[in-house]
Amino acid sequence: MACETVEISFRSYLRWKAGNLQDKRKGAVKAVPRKLSEAEREAFYNEANAARFRDMTPAQIVAILCEEGKYYGSESTLYRILNDKKAVISRTASRKPGACRIPPELKATGPNQVWCWDITWLKTDVKGMFYYAYVIINIFSRAIVGWTIEDSESPEHAQKLFERTIGKLGVQPQFVHADNGGPMRGVTLVAFLTELKVGLTHSRPRVSDDNPYIESFIRTVKYHVTFPPCFATIQASREWLAHFIDWYNTKYRHSGISYMTPMQRHLGQYLQMLEARQKTLNIASQNHPERFVNGPKTVASKPIAYLNKKASQKCQRTLLLGEIYIDRYHDRTDMRKQIDGLVSIIRESLKADPFDGSLYLFASRCRRKLKVVHWERNGFCLWQKRLEEDRFPWPKDEGEVKQITLAQLQVLL
Repeated sequence: MACETVEISFRSYLRWKAGNLQDKRKGAVKAVPRKLSEAEREAFYNEANAARFRDMTPAQIVAILCEEGKYYGSESTLYRILNDKKAVISRTASRKPGACRIPPELKATGPNQVWCWDITWLKTDVKGMFYYAYVIINIFSRAIVGWTIEDSESPEHAQKLFERTIGKLGVQPQFVHADNGGPMRGVTLVAFLTELKVGLTHSRPRVSDDNPYIESFIRTVKYHVTFPPCFATIQASREWLAHFIDWYNTKYRHSGISYMTPMQRHLGQYLQMLEARQKTLNIASQNHPERFVNGPKTVASKPIAYLNKKASQKCQRTLLLGEIYIDRYHDRTDMRKQIDGLVSIIRESLKADPFDGSLYLFASRCRRKLKVVHWERNGFCLWQKRLEEDRFPWPKDEGEVKQITLAQLQVLL
């Protein structure tokens, strides 16, 4: 009882009684033999702040002092002393680091809103000589809207390509994105697009994913089985690329647009195709329910194409939480369902769009199991939590339905 009153353990009392009076309790003040005294720390600090060391790092200071036959302590010791005195700052005569430039977010909800373009080299049968393919892609449909092959890189060729493409289609994009190459920033091209009031954006230096759509197309071109090792003439290269782009636009089933051809999405035919696919899967699920444990797969295509999507938009979401969405279907909802089954409920029962970025919550009857489905840029996320005690708070009727923020969701979970 006495040990509990003074808040020490019985073993500490026995050690002290045996003559070992050193305080080994956690947090007790201990004498460290290798630790610098206060006088030594002040001497080290004052030496490091001498005028000759004002633009040197602690490592440089310690090295110079050692050369002069003086040793106060190590580089780490000097860092600790400076940190205690809040003096750890940039001491070198260098420029302040520049702020990281955040690229502008481009969003395409339909064709001919955002174009990307690039130039790729094509080998010839003469070593060191190349032809240059200029290609423009529509990021919403992945369709190639314009291209040409020339024997040199120049902004004049690019300007003529854009002038010809815009005249042929009868529309002009809202934005054109490219990398930082010389032809992309050439005065001829920039003046032409600026006069048309087209927004211009460029990739950040040494960032490989700032222009992904056109880079992906170029990869598809050069890894295709029919791509020749070299071209004998510029006319041969133009003929081959013309046939390839025709095949790509009209026959190639692109994984980024739900395995449709670029022209089917460009012309707006993809909605009917998605309905036909979904109808086929629903019928198959009805005929063989044992093969669709989680229900038929939800067939959908991304309604928006982003370029440099802002990371903050992935998390700043509001969710609709309410019994009106769940309770009417609890008798038919199996909490063992995974993403496909829950997405099917969102579409068919809740009559909602699972791709709108909202968070959809499903609770078990006992309110001890909770699942959350969320679409995040390139795929679905599924979170699950089970309570061993207590239950999740849940509205009892439609009048208690509320909107909650992400922070409130974290408290709920």
